[in-house]
Amino acid sequence: MFVWLISLLPACRDLGPASLEDAEAITDDHSGISDPRARWQAYQLRSYVFEQQRSCFCVTGGATCLVYVSNDKVTDVVRKSDGQSLFIEFGSLYKTANQLLDLADSLKQVSVARLVIEYDEKFGFPKYIYVDPSLQIADEEYAFLTSSVRRLLK
Repeated sequence: MFVWLISLLPACRDLGPASLEDAEAITDDHSGISDPRARWQAYQLRSYVFEQQRSCFCVTGGATCLVYVSNDKVTDVVRKSDGQSLFIEFGSLYKTANQLLDLADSLKQVSVARLVIEYDEKFGFPKYIYVDPSLQIADEEYAFLTSSVRRLLK
């Protein structure tokens, strides 16, 4: 019975597409909008895929993944190196563009030893966030590197 339940797990989640064949390049250009959040919102993307690398002292740290987002929720995280889905175990570690914007805003309100935020010139989401909460503590810093957004067709 246990094996049967395990086999149903993939059917219980909303998987992203198996490949980038179900995604297209975004030709719109709202880079003239100066506010990053307003720039991102101008694209009206609710379903998209982008590459994201989460650097941390954690199991998936440093792996470049394809993050699939449908209706503004992460629906799958696929490691680029081997096509393995990490969603069930580590999906919550990866962020949507709106979550990255929220994270950047919240980090600006707190005191950290080092904070670097760089926004994507075309799309407005934070393409790089680096946080070191304390210079006195080793291994607690983390970063997000996000790029290559594409619109999902399905």
